[in-house]
Amino acid sequence: MIEPIGLSWTIRTSFLRYIAGMPDGRGVLAGGAIETAGRGITFPPAGAHFDETSGNGAIRFGGEVTFSGHFGMLTMRLADPWIDTADGTGTLFVAARSGDEDGFAPFATFAFDFEATEDAYVWRACNVQLLAHGATLFGDVYPEGEPLDPFIAVLDRRADASAPAQPG
Repeated sequence: MIEPIGLSWTIRTSFLRYIAGMPDGRGVLAGGAIETAGRGITFPPAGAHFDETSGNGAIRFGGEVTFSGHFGMLTMRLADPWIDTADGTGTLFVAARSGDEDGFAPFATFAFDFEATEDAYVWRACNVQLLAHGATLFGDVYPEGEPLDPFIAVLDRRADASAPAQPG
């Protein structure tokens, strides 16, 4: 299997460059999220319920990343992402914290291609666009509809993917 297992995403490359360019800019990973060469952050699988032919359903991931900078003025946490997919489109939700905001939020919409290989189930998301709540989490620096980087979600076909898929 070539792709890492989980949801791999650079979120928005220009944002990551912005964080990296600050004297105190940081991105801290926790809960099993890892940095993956060429793929940004990979969030580990945490359960799924989907149609194995179309890819329609809900796929959960764990882990988190917290971005900070500007001497505490910027803090944004994205955790436990999950995707809800149907008929070639989907919504990406995150357990998010930005300032006083907390809870699951519809972060972005996307189009996707689904493939079931011998070893994996693969969702390739494109045309990822920020939703209103996602814009709020970014401190309204990016408006609703702003493009985000594409992502890929991969589940090991040999693993049990039947765990509950709704956020709890």
